[in-house]
Amino acid sequence: MRRLSVVILAVLSLATPAIVYPQTSTPVWFTLDNAAGDTITATGSITLRFGQLASTCVVEMGTGPCTGGAGTPTPETWTSPQTFTAASGATTVTVVADGAAFNNVDPLPGVNKTVQVEEQATVQNITVNGQPVTIPSASAWFTLNATEGDTVTATGSITLRFGQVASTCAVVMGTGPCTGGPGTSTPEAWTTPQTFTSVPGVATVTILVGAAAFNNVDPLPGVDKTVQVQEQATVQNITVNGQPVTVPALSTSPTCQLTATPSSITFPNTTLGYNYSSSASIANNCPTTITVSVVQVVGPYSTSGFETPFSLAPGQTLNYTTVFTPTTTGSVTGSITFVSNATTGQTLSVSLTGTGIASQQGLLSSSPATLNFGNVTANSTQSQSVTITNTGAASVTVSGVTVVGAAFSLGSLTTPFALGPQQSIQLAVGFAPTTSGSAAGTLTLTSNAQNGTLTVPLAGTSANHSVALSWNGTGSQISGYNVYRSTVSGGPYSMINGTLVIPSNYTDQTVIAGTTYFYTVTEVGTNGAESGYSNEVSVVVPSP
Repeated sequence: MRRLSVVILAVLSLATPAIVYPQTSTPVWFTLDNAAGDTITATGSITLRFGQLASTCVVEMGTGPCTGGAGTPTPETWTSPQTFTAASGATTVTVVADGAAFNNVDPLPGVNKTVQVEEQATVQNITVNGQPVTIPSASAWFTLNATEGDTVTATGSITLRFGQVASTCAVVMGTGPCTGGPGTSTPEAWTTPQTFTSVPGVATVTILVGAAAFNNVDPLPGVDKTVQVQEQATVQNITVNGQPVTVPALSTSPTCQLTATPSSITFPNTTLGYNYSSSASIANNCPTTITVSVVQVVGPYSTSGFETPFSLAPGQTLNYTTVFTPTTTGSVTGSITFVSNATTGQTLSVSLTGTGIASQQGLLSSSPATLNFGNVTANSTQSQSVTITNTGAASVTVSGVTVVGAAFSLGSLTTPFALGPQQSIQLAVGFAPTTSGSAAGTLTLTSNAQNGTLTVPLAGTSANHSVALSWNGTGSQISGYNVYRSTVSGGPYSMINGTLVIPSNYTDQTVIAGTTYFYTVTEVGTNGAESGYSNEVSVVVPSP
């Protein structure tokens, strides 16, 4: 997909309008340097949102906010977060980053968009278009809507870091990553955190955003930068250029937990007395090792792949198997509960649903599904066979076999007859047209199978035409002749006689009305050697 000329957290020179940085807090979002249409692959699951950071337009567009032309601000706009989870039995999940993956929602028409990844308690290693990308673990930093030269004021003290989140360049710069021009990636880069404290007797502390306040360290030269505030246990009320800003408190949501993929398992209909297996996994999202002390299984289900107690290291995933063994017909629910020491004795439950069914019936199928005899000369007979197979799990009794269609007939067969599971029988069907034209019919089997009636369509054509050929042989030491035919002058040719032709004439009764044929003949000597092709003759068969 072609990138539009719209800035996403753009890098601008001082002569361009100021960038508007978003204010973000927990959950922490990591902006990927990718465009709509790129492919993201993650292990287990990943939570994404689709849209863009606050920006300014570079060129005028036909739709969306950039109809106002260059310099028009575009707001930060995102879809609702969406978690993509690997399918049952798979270890990875792949997402194409476009509106289709987000319920066809376009959060900001006319603007090139990207995706953000919700940071987790541990590092996430993903790929974008096959290239590895590391998503850092969630950090409690709040991005201020401030640029270099702005003034931040806080009461008592405040901890800041100076830099920028990942971005792309909008213009060519003399230094830094933007020497590569528009679209060049700029990495997330920050100074070491620094705490600013008010002097004795003064209630507030004031910081001028810029490298000078951070020991003259410029973490990313040639790129416009902002600051992030480290969140504290309580809300911080500060000002930016005199305007009040509330920095939220640290999230109290537990970040240390077990996760299940999938979170619920639905089994297909399963015959009583049979087992059906499904693969699943649990993962440790804690920075420390988790011990699972008990696994409780409820319902006609069982698990394998572990023995309790067992431990999971940080970031480790354990694959296991769940088996459904129904004992009664109908739907039955159950669960698997993992009791662990994550987040003070967290219990992780996976819901289970399955349906038991009675012994399966037999099921008849035919191969081929349709019998087509092609063109058969009138007043002659051609026979073909069809294979009937019981693909079900129980025996089938075929009570009747009939053929409908005046030109079609059924070979010798006695009914009723039985077919065991996976057993087959071949039925012979004849086609004997008496007039020219197309013919249609059906072969029908009646049985106690799940599909009580199986029909096989029959088709064929006929024309009262044939081509009589004759030629002059060379004389002695000839065993016979082969006759070749093509619908293209010069071949390639196909031999149409089944055995050597003796004497030197042959009638082709397999011609189709309205078709032009090209014939040639070869001699076969008593030594088995075959001559080259004779001269070619053409025949036009009338229609019909």
